[in-house]
Amino acid sequence: GAADMQSALISDVQDAAGSYMSLIELTKISGRLLVISIFAMQKSPSSGWILLAMPAVMVAFALARAGKYIQVCDDMGDQELGVLHFVHDTCANYILIADYKQRPQVNDMFLKKIGDLTNARIPKEKVEVNNHYAAKLLGPLVTGIYIASQAKTVLSGGMTLGCFLATLHAFSSISSNFSDAYAVLMSLSASIGSMRGLTHLFNLSTDVGEQRDLLRAHMALNAQVRQIALADCDGEPYATDRIPLALRGVGYGYVPRALIFHDLNLSIPQGSLVAVFANGDSAGRSTLLRLLGQRLVPTRGELYIPTHLRVVHVSTAPTMLGHSLWDNLVFGDPGADPKRVVAILEELGMRETVAHIKTGSVKFDPPWIWQDIFTSSELAKVHLARAFITNPEVLVLQRPLLHYSGISRSRRVVLR
Repeated sequence: GAADMQSALISDVQDAAGSYMSLIELTKISGRLLVISIFAMQKSPSSGWILLAMPAVMVAFALARAGKYIQVCDDMGDQELGVLHFVHDTCANYILIADYKQRPQVNDMFLKKIGDLTNARIPKEKVEVNNHYAAKLLGPLVTGIYIASQAKTVLSGGMTLGCFLATLHAFSSISSNFSDAYAVLMSLSASIGSMRGLTHLFNLSTDVGEQRDLLRAHMALNAQVRQIALADCDGEPYATDRIPLALRGVGYGYVPRALIFHDLNLSIPQGSLVAVFANGDSAGRSTLLRLLGQRLVPTRGELYIPTHLRVVHVSTAPTMLGHSLWDNLVFGDPGADPKRVVAILEELGMRETVAHIKTGSVKFDPPWIWQDIFTSSELAKVHLARAFITNPEVLVLQRPLLHYSGISRSRRVVLR
């Protein structure tokens, strides 16, 4: 869902990037450990067992703690995702919540989710503190064992004091680097959930293959139609605007339902104004328009729209961008002439929008200014006007006069 993708972009990607940097840091630490260990072995060959014991104990401790750490990290991640889902759903349905007077209940639910998130964070912090100090204590412990085991050798003259101190410093560096390596390993284990989530999202099935096949079929059909058009020209100059939009044996059905319509054959010359009528509801008018607007792909048959034509589909549900009013209006044609824009708005009877433009702040007003003061009908007209300003070659409109009534509607039956 949208919240899952939002969480992945905000959190999981950042964690994955942090994991990559942690791997680089772990490589650097491993290099330092190798150099220092070689030096320590040369100066004190008898200390080899300590050098082997330290990583063995560290790895054993890491394996014992990793499962617990991953679990508490996953629990906290689930709670964070739950809060994100809740906030996303609340913002998307705030009007419904307000209309049904459910804001106090929603506030209580939000506080409960925040409490659950806090309760999930406490175990994670406890494990992190334990891991941090356990790794820090292991180094001094091993260093103390080395001092106790080699003190007699130094006193008996078997090892010079300088060599002993140099080796002791090497062991101190080794313990510090092992502690850092352990912290990096714990950081990597904490990112397993994020990596798992990203892997899941990246491996979700898509329609890329289907769309690729459709594009290839469309290109082949385009070449075929061009050949037919050229053959009909009888040597005259070829004009691409003579190629019609075509539906051949088109059928569509929402799985697992049966086909809404089938064997639909239609040829629409460019420059035509076509209206779709049907008897009764659920006859497939909206589905057909969504097919023509390239929002859907036919279940059967071929739908051909010349590739050089730009298609814009305008649904009955207004879609507003989180930008200024002007940016919404000229979204499809950022360089549109302001005079032409105003002329289109006036033709559509958009008095509120024209008045707002004349205030001079239309290019700078944040969305919560104009979207909150405009009526729902005016917002729907902005949605419609944007398409006319874009001026595509193929414009598919679903009930374009829905938000006009009476005389206003009859004046605009013919859209210029």
